[in-house]
Amino acid sequence: MRGARSVKQLLEHSKRSFIAAIDTYNRIGSVCRVEGFAYYITNAWELMLKARMIQLTGDPQFIYSKRVRGDRQETKTIDECIQYVFQNEIDPVRKNVEWISELRNQAVHYMISELESIYISYFQSCALNYTKCLYDWFEIDLNNEYDFPILSLFTLAKDKVISIKALKGKYDKSIIDFVIDQ
Repeated sequence: MRGARSVKQLLEHSKRSFIAAIDTYNRIGSVCRVEGFAYYITNAWELMLKARMIQLTGDPQFIYSKRVRGDRQETKTIDECIQYVFQNEIDPVRKNVEWISELRNQAVHYMISELESIYISYFQSCALNYTKCLYDWFEIDLNNEYDFPILSLFTLAKDKVISIKALKGKYDKSIIDFVIDQ
């Protein structure tokens, strides 16, 4: 297959980002676990989607956009990759990856640790969807490469009720609006 080497390289980096996402989230005492997970899992998806695009088109150049930064051509954004691979706008996997990607985009400004109990179900779905797509598209079973009993996502934030009233004294209005949207 044309582009097989590019696909292999993208998938290797994608798998490393996936493992970094799980490791970051599960690291005891990690102060940026939600932000780190969102960043790494989005990167893992973007790389896997680019590999899928090359696989579908047979063209390693297909992942590049028309934009040029300095003297190098940029690759397509994750949003462009999602739209190409998941053409059904209501596909639950697409919606999950888009949600995590948007969370990553917002993380710099609005990462609220009190929302972790909401994020965990999206994170778990995203991790499961990733491993399923990796297997379905590329016949790669991560269970053959890693000892997954230690890589499960968990949180001790069980059924935490998020009190907007309590958060109002802690955060400004724009963050409270973000919390309400979540």
